[in-house]
Amino acid sequence: MANKRKNKKKNAAAKQKAAAAYMSKKNAPVQKAQAHKAAPAPKAQPTEVNQAKETPAKPVPERTTQPNPTPEQPMQPKPAQVKATQPKPAQAKVNPAAKKPAARTPAPSGKPRPKRKKQPLKLKDLRMDRVLAVVLVFLVLVAGVTALVYWLSTRFVVPDGAVLNYRGINCSTSELYEIQVDAIEQSRLASEMKRKGDVKKFEYYAADKLIIPDKGEPGWLNLSNAFNNKCVLLASIVDEAGNVCARTRGIPAGYTYGEITLSWSVPYGTHDMHLVVSAYDVKTYELVGVQYSDLTVQVGTEEEMTDG
Repeated sequence: MANKRKNKKKNAAAKQKAAAAYMSKKNAPVQKAQAHKAAPAPKAQPTEVNQAKETPAKPVPERTTQPNPTPEQPMQPKPAQVKATQPKPAQAKVNPAAKKPAARTPAPSGKPRPKRKKQPLKLKDLRMDRVLAVVLVFLVLVAGVTALVYWLSTRFVVPDGAVLNYRGINCSTSELYEIQVDAIEQSRLASEMKRKGDVKKFEYYAADKLIIPDKGEPGWLNLSNAFNNKCVLLASIVDEAGNVCARTRGIPAGYTYGEITLSWSVPYGTHDMHLVVSAYDVKTYELVGVQYSDLTVQVGTEEEMTDG
C-alpha cells in the first residue's frame, strides 16, 4: 500500500512538472521565420479564351425552332499557316464514261417542234457606218481590178524584131549631125525623157512626137547619142501591135540622127508608138542594154486624115 501511494505521488509530481513546462512554453513569445519574398510575376496578357472566360456570358435565349444549333467556329489560322497547311487542289478528272446531255426530246404529241421563222431584215436594223464601209471596200476592189486590167492591156513588151544584131555598120555622114551642147545639157535632156529599161547603162534623148507630112516622106526624130556613152545606138519604131515600122543603123556617141522614114503600111492619123533604142559595145559589138520611150506618130496633116 505504501508503494502505491509513493507511485501516485511520483506520478502527480511528474504531471505537475509537465503542466508547468507546457504553460511556460505557451506563455513565451514565439518568433516566426520570415519567408523570402519572391519577385512579382509578370501579368499575363488576356487572351481571347481568357477574355471569353472573364467576360460574363450573356444569357442566350432558348431557340425552339432550331433543334441542332450550329457549333462555334474555330479560330482562323494565320495566312502563313494557311499557305503551309493548305493542300493543293486536286485536278478534276474527266470521266470518259460520263453521260452526254440527253438529246432534245420531241413534243409529247410525237411531232417535231416547229422552227422559228426568221424575221425579215429591216432597213432600220442596218447600221449606216457598216453599210458605208462595205460600199467603200467594194469600190476600192473595183478600182484595183480596173487599174490592173488597164496596166496589163497597156504594158509594152519589146519585141525580138526591134533589137537587131550590130555588125559595125553606122549611118552615113549626111544623116548624122554633131551635138553642139555640152555634156551637162545632154544629161539634163536625157533625164527629161521618160525612158524605161536599162536606164543606168546609157543615155539618149529624142523627139516625143514624130510628124510625117505624107506617106513615104521623112520626119525629124532627132535621136541623140550622148557624149558620156561608150557605145553605139540602134533605134526601131514599133507600133501598138508590135510591128517594126522603121529602123536605123549605128549612131556613134556625140552625134544626132535627124530624119527617119516610116514604112508605107502606117495609115494616116495619129498613132501611139514606142521608140526602142539598143546599145552595143564599140569593139566587141555585144549588146549592152535596151531602153524604150513613148512616141506619138502623126502621118499626114490635120486636113487629110484618110488613106489615099
